[in-house]
Amino acid sequence: QQQQQQQHATIQNNLPPILIAGAQQGLEGFPDDISQMRLKTLIGVIRCLTCTGEYVEALAPFLTHQGVECCCRLLQAWQQHGVLLNEVLQIVCSLLAHRRFGELLVDQGGVQLLLELPRTPHTNMGLSLALFGLASLPLAFERTCALPHPIPQNLTTAG
Repeated sequence: QQQQQQQHATIQNNLPPILIAGAQQGLEGFPDDISQMRLKTLIGVIRCLTCTGEYVEALAPFLTHQGVECCCRLLQAWQQHGVLLNEVLQIVCSLLAHRRFGELLVDQGGVQLLLELPRTPHTNMGLSLALFGLASLPLAFERTCALPHPIPQNLTTAG
């Protein structure tokens, strides 16, 4: 019996930590594993889009599949999750290489969302780069300055 316990302990020590945690949680941990996999898949897609976002060929499919709306929704949903928010800010910065994306972001309330983001170590750089990207697009910046009263003033203190 002691020998079996030692064998069991040896087998457990050789398993990856995720399998050990999964075995300890049993079936109750199953939905969490699926939600974690979905989150990792989403982050992977965001990172791929971030890498390709500056290319002209990537813009048309992104806009066709409502990418601006998706970015705005993610900026809202992940406001309290600094690391995830940083991923969304990176894709926004990447796509701000395109004039059309910047204009659509302003039109759909993206500037207000950017200004509402919490200032954390995870978001400071991405937020500054996103605001710089907007400022480098003349028509998008003109539309930003034409937004209702407190927004242009908040823009000067945000970055």
